[in-house]
Amino acid sequence: MRTRTQRHRPAICRPLPSLAVAAACALAIEASVQAGFTGLSTTYTGTFAGVDVYQVSAHFDGSYQVLSVLSHTLTAGTNSAIHADAGGSWDPSLTPNFPLGASQWDTMVLLGGAPGAQSGLWVTQSGCGFAGCGTMWPESWTSTSTVITNGSILLMQVGLNPGSSGWMAELSVAYRVPGTTTALFGSGSYSVAIPSPAAALPMALAVVAPRRFHRRAPTH
Repeated sequence: MRTRTQRHRPAICRPLPSLAVAAACALAIEASVQAGFTGLSTTYTGTFAGVDVYQVSAHFDGSYQVLSVLSHTLTAGTNSAIHADAGGSWDPSLTPNFPLGASQWDTMVLLGGAPGAQSGLWVTQSGCGFAGCGTMWPESWTSTSTVITNGSILLMQVGLNPGSSGWMAELSVAYRVPGTTTALFGSGSYSVAIPSPAAALPMALAVVAPRRFHRRAPTH
């Protein structure tokens, strides 16, 4: 099985008019990378049962409690995800045990742990969500248990038909320092199958700078 990871590093600056602005921009990038959430990455993990599989992860500069993913918005392409469950749900608790190995290619959202049928997430989805109606789109998902990450955490697994044009999307991650009640927020973008995994050159990624906000959040 071959894997390839696309790291979505912070992209804060546009073409720079002067060395002074370039220096200021470099300091801004360094500060953002040291500020908790550092970006998203997409890994192409291989083809299973004829389905191309991608995994999207969030990255942090240390140990944090990850609370939820919010404002998951499609920005380019179409939602062409492949699902093992008839309703096209992204809820991992609905990943079927049959066919065997479905968890290797079924599309699902996650907050830590390995892909597979699991509970512990509250998933908000849009779309019809029953057989013959097409796949749904996950707008947000929240952990009902304590999820601690020490650097990276898996947010979703996406299965696509080979040759699919895929999509680009944005999302925000809510997290906090363990033992505190102040929520922090980081946002970024990711892509799946843009271009296809067969492309010979490294994939170009559109990214947005991680942003952090603060608000009080109840203790789980």
